[in-house]
Amino acid sequence: MFSDKELNGFMGVLRKGSDHIEIECGVTVSEFGDSNGKLRVFRKGNLEIDCQCDCAKARLSPIDFAKHVGRKMAMKNRKS
Repeated sequence: MFSDKELNGFMGVLRKGSDHIEIECGVTVSEFGDSNGKLRVFRKGNLEIDCQCDCAKARLSPIDFAKHVGRKMAMKNRKS
């Protein structure tokens, strides 16, 4: 998939598996701020993200992660 030399140029590489790599990722919502996740990029091109908040959401698509983060941050802002 990627050689160790190629991965040295990536920031936030957490793990390299036989069929995927895991990288730190995040979404910035202009009104609410940043939210972090773990992005897995699979050899076949599939993408999965695990949210790093206390919700335990896992295996989200990038679109679902962005939607989840937007809702989570909006709820957090309403409570404050």
